[in-house]
Amino acid sequence: PRPLSTVFIEHTDFMEVDDKSFFGLAPNKTVRLLFGYNVTCTGVNKDPLSGKVVSLEATYDPESMGSKPPKGTLHWASTHFIKGEVRIYDKLFSVEIPGKRDGLGAGVRTRVAGAAWAG
Repeated sequence: PRPLSTVFIEHTDFMEVDDKSFFGLAPNKTVRLLFGYNVTCTGVNKDPLSGKVVSLEATYDPESMGSKPPKGTLHWASTHFIKGEVRIYDKLFSVEIPGKRDGLGAGVRTRVAGAAWAG
């Protein structure tokens, strides 16, 4: 597969100052993109006014697919989004084994904890 020029990771998966207990991305640190290549952070770009990180620069290892991954593996998204809706549930069921005692629909929560839309 051809590597992408831009990918998105969770902001909590990056630290400017690495810590040995942190398995995310940091400057000069290598992690695996889930089902992808190993990437190494080579640069940090910040907003000049706020000082907040706005983007990272990284290189990938084309030989890393299928190899033993480093300690950190990150979820990621490409720029090729598909329009959709995501519903986030705190706990889907209110009982440990749904349907065991009071029928199939018993114990199912109906309240959505949050929702996000893409597209």
